[in-house]
Amino acid sequence: MTGDASAIVMRKGNAEICFDIFIKTERGAIFATYIKDRNTPELQGDMVVQYGSKMAVEKAHDLIGPSHEDATRATAKYLS
Repeated sequence: MTGDASAIVMRKGNAEICFDIFIKTERGAIFATYIKDRNTPELQGDMVVQYGSKMAVEKAHDLIGPSHEDATRATAKYLS
């Protein structure tokens, strides 16, 4: 981990996260970062799933968005 007055950078192997959003607080500051969802082909453009089709809960999670497993299952059931 490295840093200066403008950012904090964490590295592990080839991965790097740069906390470069500066948020002033009453007692100092917080460095934050913006994490964007991965660019998956399933999430690009319109999507149609045939009524009654089945899929793995991991795939449903990728398509519906971040949520805990019970909520993902309930949403998938409601939409089918």
